[in-house]
Amino acid sequence: MRGPCSDSFRALAERLGGISCEDAAPFVTLRAPSSLASATMPVVELLTVLGAVLALVHALRLRRLEQRSAPLGLWLAAVVFVAVLEPPLYFPHQIGATPHLDVIFAHNVFSVMFLYDRLPLYIVALYPSGIYLAYTLVERAGVFVSRGALVGAVAVGFLHQCLYEIFDHVGPQFRWWAWNPDVPQTSPALGSVPLTSMVIFAFVAPSVLAYTFRKALVEPEAASPIGRGAFVGRTLLVGLLTPPLMVLVASPLSSMLLPPRRDETLIVFAHYAVLAVAAVVTAFAYRSTSPVASRGDRVADAYPVVHGALHLVVYAGLWLAAAPGLLAARAGLTPEGTPVGSPAYALACALVCAFALSRVRAR
Repeated sequence: MRGPCSDSFRALAERLGGISCEDAAPFVTLRAPSSLASATMPVVELLTVLGAVLALVHALRLRRLEQRSAPLGLWLAAVVFVAVLEPPLYFPHQIGATPHLDVIFAHNVFSVMFLYDRLPLYIVALYPSGIYLAYTLVERAGVFVSRGALVGAVAVGFLHQCLYEIFDHVGPQFRWWAWNPDVPQTSPALGSVPLTSMVIFAFVAPSVLAYTFRKALVEPEAASPIGRGAFVGRTLLVGLLTPPLMVLVASPLSSMLLPPRRDETLIVFAHYAVLAVAAVVTAFAYRSTSPVASRGDRVADAYPVVHGALHLVVYAGLWLAAAPGLLAARAGLTPEGTPVGSPAYALACALVCAFALSRVRAR
């Protein structure tokens, strides 16, 4: 079936190797991993889906061991969030948003694709995998107990941003996706990554979700058991509220991107200032906190260390695979013409993640 295409999408599809809208299934398309454009693509798919499965297993185990449904609610709310957030970004023309929004990016085709080859399965898995891991690391470090919901949510967002940017800065080089350079949301950038991706999607969104989750599920469940119907309703509420709240919280940054008020220097300063404040808050959050007591269950206790270490080790391998292109890059482009990210920023993020893992592992 012919998928809905725009000129913007066609241009990005050409940069990704000539993927097209022809013969794209409206719901699900399957491909052999060996047929993908890059050998790294099945790797990131497997890692991300496995991370989401590990997170789900951990949430279900806590539900059985401690009779707490909230962790499962976090995982499900992240899935609801991606289901609400992503599709409108792929079809702005079809939903009548083109006066304000054009196609910002396009994904390459992976082994499992949804919605006319626009949404890879691994992107669906990326949100519950990364947000659940970041939240668990912060919770296990004792931040929420010591510092409260707001500071803890900021720490979750900042740690998620670090986990995410290790991925975000290497993806375009391997043609996992391509950014549209002709829309205001993709500039300014650090290497190949727009600052809006680094701040709004990687930091603000998970912070909002974590805070909403604490208020809608964790705190009420701590006060009294939550029934099945209330659990489903509160989980949906968290996932559905996160996109509009993200837009509201990020509106001061987003408004700077719109002409005729664009000031590139102010935009760069504001985005980096947000990340700097988040880093300071997170450092404060971790200062003098004590990791929570072990649950006495090996599987539950090992989850954040296993998942986090797997994330860092696999991406270390992917960055090593990217090294030849990085070293040969000129003017931000590899010899193959793909944009490179910032290995220095990715390394700094990896060190932050390693610190967070060490705090949990020490316990």
